[in-house]
Amino acid sequence: MLNYDDIKAARNKAAQLVANFGDEFLPAFLRAEALLKAAERNQTASERARQIASNLQ
Repeated sequence: MLNYDDIKAARNKAAQLVANFGDEFLPAFLRAEALLKAAERNQTASERARQIASNLQ
C-alpha cells in the first residue's frame, strides 16, 4: 500500500502533467487526489499531528 507521502507526490506530479500537457492527464490527477483524501480520512488525529509537526521542522 502507498503511504501518504507517496500519494501526495503522485498527486503533485499528476497536477504538473495536467498543467504541462493538458486534460488527458486529468483522470490520473483525480485518482491521486481521491486517494490522498481517503488516506487523510483514515489517519488518526495523532498521526495527522505528527505529520504536520514533521513538515514544520
